[in-house]
Amino acid sequence: MAYDVPSCRRMLETAQRQHRLLEIGYSRFYEPVYRAVYKNIIQAKVLGDIHYVRLHTHRNSSLRRDEKTPFSGYNPSRWGYPTWKSLANWRM
Repeated sequence: MAYDVPSCRRMLETAQRQHRLLEIGYSRFYEPVYRAVYKNIIQAKVLGDIHYVRLHTHRNSSLRRDEKTPFSGYNPSRWGYPTWKSLANWRM
């Protein structure tokens, strides 16, 4: 979310002042393969003590999603988005 706790608090305070929802995406956190890596490599300390990690990802396709609305009359404003298209494409 941020590099330190004070920065996280500033993000939350800013969102509250602006009457916005703060959304943090941990996009792979619950995927089974990543959970298995965490359990069997990181927690098991197969790599020893980890002091620094730098990651980067590339996609072979666009991030833009063209998905159908979950159901007729779906209202994404509860999540802070004006339209379903903007919610489905929150990364953009």
